[in-house]
Amino acid sequence: MNEANHHIKIDDLTGDARQIAEIIGLPALLALAEQMGGGYIYLPRPDHLSLPARDRGINAEFTGRNIRELANKHNLTLRRIRQITRRTGRSSTVTADDESLYKQQKMF
Repeated sequence: MNEANHHIKIDDLTGDARQIAEIIGLPALLALAEQMGGGYIYLPRPDHLSLPARDRGINAEFTGRNIRELANKHNLTLRRIRQITRRTGRSSTVTADDESLYKQQKMF
C-alpha cells in the first residue's frame, strides 16, 4: 500500500468512494482501489447474487415430477424451472399441455 494512503480519512473522500468506504471500511476500499483502481466495477443487485443458491435449491428439490410445485414455490414459470434443471442434466415429465394449464391457473 502507498505511504500516502495511510493518511487518508473517510472525510477526505467524496461521492461513490466515500459511500463505499462507509459500507466496507476504508482499508477495504484502499485495497480495492489498489487492485482495481481506474477500472469499471459492476456490482449486481443482491437478488441477482442469490440466483445460483436458488438454482441449487431447485435442483436439490427436483424429482422429475414436481416442476409445477417448484414453479409455484419460487414464483417462476415451468419453462424457467425446466431450464434450471436441464443444466444439471436432469429431465422432466411435464408436457407442453401441463405448462399451458399452469399459465391459465396463474392468471386467476
